[in-house]
Amino acid sequence: MAGHEALCIVWDIGGTMMSRTDDAANEAKKVVMMLVQNKIQFQPRDELGIVLIGAKATNNHLADQFEGQYRHVDKRHSIRVPDLESFKSLHEVQCEGARADFPDGLILATDLLFLHKCAKNVNKRIFLITDAATRVHMEPSELCDVKDAMQKQGISLFVIGVDFEAYDEDADYDELPSDKRRNEYMLYNLCDALNGVVIPLRTASATLAQLRAKTVKQVTCFQGVLEVAGDGRSPDGAFAGMGIRVFGYLKTKPAAMPPLAKSSGRARRAKTLGDHRIDLDRRYFSQDAPDEEVDAAKKIKAYRYGRSLIPFGAVDEQMLKFESAKSLKVVCFTARARIPHGHVMGQTYMFCAPPGDAEASKAVAALVHAMYETESVAVVRYVRVRNAQPYLGILHPKIKPDQEFFYFHTLPFAEDLRQYVFRSNQEAKEKLCAAERDKLDAVQALVASMDLMKAGPEGTEALKPKTVFNPCLQHLYQATRHRAVHPSAPLVTLDKNIATFARAWEDKGVLRKMLDDARPAIRKVVELFPLKALGGGREPRRHWFAADGVDVSLDSYAKAGDKRPPDAERLLPEAKRFKGGYFDGGGGLGT
Repeated sequence: MAGHEALCIVWDIGGTMMSRTDDAANEAKKVVMMLVQNKIQFQPRDELGIVLIGAKATNNHLADQFEGQYRHVDKRHSIRVPDLESFKSLHEVQCEGARADFPDGLILATDLLFLHKCAKNVNKRIFLITDAATRVHMEPSELCDVKDAMQKQGISLFVIGVDFEAYDEDADYDELPSDKRRNEYMLYNLCDALNGVVIPLRTASATLAQLRAKTVKQVTCFQGVLEVAGDGRSPDGAFAGMGIRVFGYLKTKPAAMPPLAKSSGRARRAKTLGDHRIDLDRRYFSQDAPDEEVDAAKKIKAYRYGRSLIPFGAVDEQMLKFESAKSLKVVCFTARARIPHGHVMGQTYMFCAPPGDAEASKAVAALVHAMYETESVAVVRYVRVRNAQPYLGILHPKIKPDQEFFYFHTLPFAEDLRQYVFRSNQEAKEKLCAAERDKLDAVQALVASMDLMKAGPEGTEALKPKTVFNPCLQHLYQATRHRAVHPSAPLVTLDKNIATFARAWEDKGVLRKMLDDARPAIRKVVELFPLKALGGGREPRRHWFAADGVDVSLDSYAKAGDKRPPDAERLLPEAKRFKGGYFDGGGGLGT
């Protein structure tokens, strides 16, 4: 479940990180930058702070309270919602080579989270990025006090370790060969006690670089009773009959491209304060009096009736609203095969028993299993909130190893359906099945060779919805991150990870191997179903001015076999109507 979070990053830029011969310092900086980027772009309401250990400067309130302690610990950013300016300032951070203990950074981060005022349900985490190679002037018993303080506040600790060895729970702390190994042992135990984990630097970098979607907080869209059977409602409006308490959640929803906000270029060039957004001021003026602004009280809504507008006042609009009670009521049960796939529309919802409600869980499980075993679905009437638009929908039973629930899809009304008429292909189908079995076999072989269930790495399923990302959205995220840091640079090219999905069938794409394996079946289908260009078609239009030495008389436009002499008897009445250069009836021809 995604919720708000207060995060503090403790970043080691001390002497041991600076003296490393590998690229660990730059990789650690990259990890910090990606952590902040993800917060700004995907969780903009989360709060974040930055603490640097091993900095030349000492900038923290604990050093002011305890003289001679917490030296070379820099509170770079207090815990707040991260913005673009704080993100850009991290580009300037470099390893400075001063010596500091990582417990000092943990204590300062814990105190910052303690002093920060946030709601009780906010998750609190500390990320420590270090190689833990500096000798710590703190006994393990003192570190236990730090652990107790963090546990009391509900803080989780995650360590991104540089060159950490695997954890050996049977090792003796006093017999470990170096300060680095003893520090690693302490951090492993500390993370285990604080519901955290130690992550290798390379693993963290690769994980943060992967494509991801925006996290959505788990919020119910419906809390009520699934009315399965009953004889109506009691006089007070309560349901009288058999009902199961359920919660509803939105399962799928199309992810739209984020809208572009209008910004003032003049304000940006002037470097004025604020976000430079443009506010829209909408006003209405009368057509009869263009200079007269229409007062808001005089405006009225109208519905179109053909080309006319039929006005409806506020009272009329209120009377048009459909009054309905909030409900989720089973209308009937029917066979799953009787619901056409083309009648499933809209978004997908899931309905399950409320967390912690044992009786409701038993009832939902019993109904799900009964519907699953009889291959049935429930047709329901769904009203999300009071006086909302009612919908007809179907509940599909779904069984997972740890849960039973329903999927809900909306069914169309008559106005939602599109009725199209096509020519029947029954004759061609019977001919294919009876006399041309080889063609049917070829198409079946093509379908089998392009099965995604074994097209992934090591024979796994390819293109699962959970692992396939929208290339348009991901490229927009990538371009926005780059433009935020480099405002005058050109846009970046498509990332290779995004191209994996955008060009899945090209070289090195996820479908390349499957298409190569299916090539013989594709050739067979092309051979049995050759494409031929149809002759004839619509003749090009002829114009008199394009004729060069060609007879352009009216007879030249007549079809073959249709030429005949003019019928004088037929033309005589028209000639009699002609007087003085115009037709007396139409006036269409004049002189």
